[in-house]
Amino acid sequence: MLVYTSDIRKLRKAAIKEVLFTFLPLAILPLVDLFIKTDLVWDSYYPLAGVFALMALIDAFGRSRLLRLTFDTEREEIILETTSIPLLIKKKVLPFSETTLQASSPVTKSQRKWNPLTLTFYRNRKIMLVLSSAKDGLSLNTLEEIRENVAKYCQPISSN
Repeated sequence: MLVYTSDIRKLRKAAIKEVLFTFLPLAILPLVDLFIKTDLVWDSYYPLAGVFALMALIDAFGRSRLLRLTFDTEREEIILETTSIPLLIKKKVLPFSETTLQASSPVTKSQRKWNPLTLTFYRNRKIMLVLSSAKDGLSLNTLEEIRENVAKYCQPISSN
């Protein structure tokens, strides 16, 4: 049985960064307007900023992040434990015979820096989980190991 676990500290750090980079730009303009007394903020700014912030929160809570990935060779299945909202853990079981993996690498250099490899797990052509180092806190070596184990136990891998 092989077990891969995400670093919880990295996941929390990524979530905090995401929230800061979402709300900080929205708060800067009203703060500048408050202290300098300019007309930078118009009346329709606040509802627009509220809608944008709500959409960003829904997007952040909608992403599935990996907590633990287990290769159970006795029962011939992959067990994925994911979370989208803190404290809500989902468990998905993928049989080896029905699981395929697509490994993709980005084209541009800037994308390669943040996301060098993305693994997409499929069960009967349905996307079950997308793994990346930026979103899930896994190192490139760990992603490569997962890719090799899926190639060993499951159906052939497609690459882009």
